[in-house]
Formats: sequence, structure tokens, C-alpha cells
Amino acid sequence: MGDRLANHCSGLASLLDEIVGRSHMQVNSLGFAPREVLRNAPFGRIALANTDLAGAMDHRYSILEAQRAVGQLLDQVLAA
Repeated sequence: MGDRLANHCSGLASLLDEIVGRSHMQVNSLGFAPREVLRNAPFGRIALANTDLAGAMDHRYSILEAQRAVGQLLDQVLAA
């Protein structure tokens, strides 16, 4: 169990590091990750919702992104 948890936390830390790096507009040599990569599916039990993923800093988009992320998590729970 300990190794599985450590691997999961390490993967999550890497994902969050990538997200934070992109949110500050730092471009790596490969360019930006498509928004769809972060929006397509949750990472375990974590779904990302951010106005950056919608491409507009607006409260309407934050609500839509949150609704999408919660829907993804609910779909995951209901499918289990």
C-alpha cells in the first residue's frame, strides 16, 4: 500500500508541477499542452477546473469548468 500511495503522490505532484508551470506562461521546448489533455478525464479522484482551461478569465467560465469537472467525477463514481 505504501509504494502505491507514494507512486500516486509522485504522479500527482508531477501533474500539479506541470499545471503551475503552465499557469505562469512558461513554455517548455515542446510548447503548451493542449487544454483537452487536462480536461478530458480526471487524474484519479481529482478533476481540474480552472478558467485557464476555458481560455477566458470570467466567472461564467469558472462555473462551467467546475460543472464539467464535477460531472466527470460523478460519472466515475456512478460507473464504479
